[in-house]
Amino acid sequence: MQTIDERIREALDADDAELYDKLGEPSLLGRVFEVLTGRMKWMNRIMWLVSVVIMGAGVYALVRFFRAEQVHDMLMWGGGFMMTMMTVSMLKVWFWMEMQTNSVLREVKRVELQVARLGSRSGD
Repeated sequence: MQTIDERIREALDADDAELYDKLGEPSLLGRVFEVLTGRMKWMNRIMWLVSVVIMGAGVYALVRFFRAEQVHDMLMWGGGFMMTMMTVSMLKVWFWMEMQTNSVLREVKRVELQVARLGSRSGD
């Protein structure tokens, strides 16, 4: 059974197939850097920095939790730790959504390129 990518490569001529392969999918690390250098790089960098700061606050709250001697203090520091981890988790989901948006935009641009190339050939 063929995947959709294999069917597309078969339908393309040699020049288009070579271009399609050049535009290949970036690695996970490449996608992360793409988010930090893309259109909204200033917002993504700020959110990344906020995420690191909140993670540091979470580690601090966890350390204080284990050093607390009273139950009230344990509940407060444990609650602070849980809140910081939920915030970091939401920021991570936001980054994954940004990476997904970039992937969808990349595919749309590939389709636009193919339509433009097809249009230029049919005009000849």
